[in-house]
Amino acid sequence: MQKQQRLRGFGTLSSGLVILLYIASLIVFARFCEHLRQYPDSLQIPLRHWERHHYIRVRIQGKEGWMVVDTGASSTVFYKQVRQFIRYTEHQSVGRADFAFLDRSIPARKITVEEVAIGNWRLPRLSATILGEALPLPTHLDGSPVFGILGYDLLRHWRVVRFTRGTLVLSKYPTSIPSSAITFRMIEVGKTPAIYEHTPGTRAPIWLIDTGSGSHFVSTEITEHLAIQLPSYWQKEKSTPLVGTVKLCGMQGKVLNLPVVIVPAGNPPFQKPYTIRRHGILGNGLLHRYEMVLDNKARRVWFVPTRVTSRRGTYGLLLSNRRGDDAVYVHFALPQTTETPKSAALLRAVDGVPVKGLTDWVRKRLLCSHPGTRLHLEVELPSGARQEVVCEAFAPEEVRIEEYWVETRKGSLQFQHTVLHLSNHYNSWTVYPFDIYTYRGRGVPTAQVVRDGEGRKVPLSSSNFDPVLPVPSDQRRRRSGQERTSNREIGQSALDAESHRQDRANQRSRQPIDIQMSFRCLNCYVCSTCSCASQ
Repeated sequence: MQKQQRLRGFGTLSSGLVILLYIASLIVFARFCEHLRQYPDSLQIPLRHWERHHYIRVRIQGKEGWMVVDTGASSTVFYKQVRQFIRYTEHQSVGRADFAFLDRSIPARKITVEEVAIGNWRLPRLSATILGEALPLPTHLDGSPVFGILGYDLLRHWRVVRFTRGTLVLSKYPTSIPSSAITFRMIEVGKTPAIYEHTPGTRAPIWLIDTGSGSHFVSTEITEHLAIQLPSYWQKEKSTPLVGTVKLCGMQGKVLNLPVVIVPAGNPPFQKPYTIRRHGILGNGLLHRYEMVLDNKARRVWFVPTRVTSRRGTYGLLLSNRRGDDAVYVHFALPQTTETPKSAALLRAVDGVPVKGLTDWVRKRLLCSHPGTRLHLEVELPSGARQEVVCEAFAPEEVRIEEYWVETRKGSLQFQHTVLHLSNHYNSWTVYPFDIYTYRGRGVPTAQVVRDGEGRKVPLSSSNFDPVLPVPSDQRRRRSGQERTSNREIGQSALDAESHRQDRANQRSRQPIDIQMSFRCLNCYVCSTCSCASQ
């Protein structure tokens, strides 16, 4: 009898376990189906480029808005002001969110947001962070609120993440690598994607992939470990060069040509404790020249060359020509190879076509290119030797360069030339192809660099940049005259007489120089709708 009761009890227990397993399998199956509904096989989302960031449309609890797509953010973040737009559940966990570019660490709290949709990608619950302080970032776009930053914590759930200039493509399935692609191995640094050069036996710097940044950045700490080309005009300055050109070697030996903004060691975004050492940053400006694909499972990142015809590119050229002359001089402000001439050179041919004067065709070919295009120049060096130089056009946003077309009149002399303005977070330079006060249009010109605060600004009505004119040469002579005046105190009559003669000569040379300059933004110049002229 007891044996039968034990068997009956065992049978009841077994039946209960079977029922529990059945219920558990139903729950697992339901969640699997829910996961399938959340993550479709593939998703194509339009990207909106605005103010150096890429935005996507997001719907939260029926409210339409935008979020910044930022692979450099390890987690999804909501701005403080969205408290008035959405409902969410706060958790006890309180921490801080670090923003290296802004050099700020902001109090933040973990939250759960329900009913989030990105196209056909529906998230019933989204774990994120909400900030406790406001950021100096756009809060509205096209009349809709900007909810925050969509981080890499969401993108890593997809097998393939493809960025083009106007589209974000997400897929659960692998994709083939085109033969034209430049491929790198992918690693994660601080839960964000990064690449490194395929150079065996070397400790190559790591490059973080940060679509939240418009430009590419490196710290002076790692420039000695890079194949980097620096401009020659900064060498007379006692400061860090602002720009350079880096070549990154991929897995098949193909090279990614990259203009970079150089930041002094320890300055944002490379300050401690926000970031690691020995790394650079790849910004979204690269999408002007390449499609970028991240394969999260195969741990590969590749860049496919493309061409964005709606954007103007730059070769970083300083051009100068005296009106009426055939001679056109070119200085390479962004040298791309070790063979690039260090000084200005006489331009002889463009893509095999001889150059005689700065004609409309030459201007359009040199200044109106698209990112990713290549240019073949034949130049004559000051030594008389001829050399071919190949340049690739970058997007101006990649290296924070502003370009202006300038017409300069000095009495009977008339020049047409370009002016470049370069900047990072701390410094800015304006680079002229020649000394506007002394150059007469004969011989090879020498580039002149002017820092902000060292000259006088010329306001432009339709530009965020005010050109800075260099200090006139008569002011430099005045300083030397003041030094000679101090010698009079020595009491030597010969020095007195010499100083008197020099002072009289300086007074004659300090007559005002009649210089008229007209600046036009090259972006406006290309489309022939320039409204930012300034006399």
